[in-house]
Amino acid sequence: MGVRSAGVLDRSSRLAPHDHVAWCGDGAAGFLRLAGQVFATAADGERLVLVGDLDRLSADASELFADQVERGRLRMVDVGEAYRPLLEGGAGSAAGQLDAFRRDLDTALAAGWSGLRVAADNTAVLTGTDELERRWLAWEQLTDRWQSLMPVTGVCYFDRRRVPAQRLGRVAGLHPLCGGITGPPLRVYHDTDPAGPTVLVLDGAVEAFDEDRLRELLRTEVAQAADQPGGAAVTVDLGRVTYLHHRGLQALHDAGVRVTNAPGIVRRLNDLLPDADRLRLD
Repeated sequence: MGVRSAGVLDRSSRLAPHDHVAWCGDGAAGFLRLAGQVFATAADGERLVLVGDLDRLSADASELFADQVERGRLRMVDVGEAYRPLLEGGAGSAAGQLDAFRRDLDTALAAGWSGLRVAADNTAVLTGTDELERRWLAWEQLTDRWQSLMPVTGVCYFDRRRVPAQRLGRVAGLHPLCGGITGPPLRVYHDTDPAGPTVLVLDGAVEAFDEDRLRELLRTEVAQAADQPGGAAVTVDLGRVTYLHHRGLQALHDAGVRVTNAPGIVRRLNDLLPDADRLRLD
């Protein structure tokens, strides 16, 4: 296992580069309070970015963060502008969104900043269509891999009064850290691996009803990994799995992924399968 933090946070928790958080709160005021805490605990060298509906936030945010804005440390971006490639959709929209984030990071590093610390109210995205939610979840999966490797701290805020609970659960399950919400029974995120750039971590219980979701996550992971330089193979870390239904085992097999840190019960279950159905375990 690598170095990323995972679990449930409270407001007093201090964040560090590579942290990727889903936070659920109440309204725009809740977001500004959270952003204030996130920015107040930032390292001196981090460039700060606030993303949200600036028509609703601009006056309050400008007053709250006036000093940081005047010093040129804080940049405020409207949510529609920040996620333009993703919102416009089309083939490769997640990859186009990642290219935009890479440019933002490269610009910050070239200017002498040590990295980015982003607080983003992404509520508007998850109040959209089912198709937009699907694109957003694929984006969360892609950017989580990137953030596990880059000097970026990202906090994704969602207004629980506007986003349906099922959607909140799905998006929280793609972050290693969450706050303001009970930790989902299964979280899927990335971590560093001494043997390669990243691994996909399954953290929690994989129940029978998780099969469809797990298959979709694995399809997305394999497709995204194929787009990386060299077409890296996908490794799934089971070291934090507390339960794995045999349907989850079959989903992992069908995806053709490499599996590491499998607990003993998974290894014994795997040994009972026909040779053609067994996982590749390290």
